[in-house]
Amino acid sequence: MDSAINFRMYQPRKQLAKVVQALWSVTVSSATQRDVSHWLQGDGGCGIIFNLKGSIQLNQKPLPLGCFLQPISDQAHNIILPAGSVIAGIRFHPAISYGLFKKHVFHPSTLNTSDRHLLPLHRLHRQLSIQYSHSGRILCLLRGLKSFLDADDCRPRPLAQALDDIHQQLSVSGLKEHNALGQRQLERHFRKWLGMSAKHYQRIVRTRNALSDFRSNPNTQLIALAQNHGFTDQAHMTREFKAIAKITPGQYRKVLAQDRKSIALNQ
Repeated sequence: MDSAINFRMYQPRKQLAKVVQALWSVTVSSATQRDVSHWLQGDGGCGIIFNLKGSIQLNQKPLPLGCFLQPISDQAHNIILPAGSVIAGIRFHPAISYGLFKKHVFHPSTLNTSDRHLLPLHRLHRQLSIQYSHSGRILCLLRGLKSFLDADDCRPRPLAQALDDIHQQLSVSGLKEHNALGQRQLERHFRKWLGMSAKHYQRIVRTRNALSDFRSNPNTQLIALAQNHGFTDQAHMTREFKAIAKITPGQYRKVLAQDRKSIALNQ
């Protein structure tokens, strides 16, 4: 991650962990002389961004101060942060946001101030704007969620099971053997709740797993990485990295090397 960015993340526990992946807070150094561009990994989920300071851009769309629903991340999204930016947010598990907002968002979307159900989020934005630390913002998010969010998993049980199956690296064709629904009904659930097919979600999970493995073992051979994560071959893995993560394995190796060098210089 760019050295100008200061990032903090909290992963909830117990009941809240069923619906929320993470609460996070980001600041960009006011001393930096440039905008900071960063890619957000695709995970098939959705979230809320609270823009507290700065004219940020998400997927080339300017986001003024306020709270916004992130688009479904069926691939990596680019965020651009100017010097002095402050943002915070909530990242839901896949399909949870549809249960909350009853719609899919494919572009950054302002949360409607006329919707009474969303008023706690606008109050939360005001409360976040007077916090001056990562810990203060994350604690504010945690408290604010209690007035807005029912911490029960709102997804249909067969869909939740199918998502778990994919994370356990089962093939999509094999899901029906582990699920109460037939394949057609299951696909309808994926389309309705995630806005994508089960196969596309599986591609996202496979690519994310490979990225995580690569990050932990940057010297691994690309052929072995492809084999370990179920890609047909190295070329297949490269195509999937470019389509979903917006980076090739070779480029990602260079990024990891730069990150290690930056850490070493700062120690």
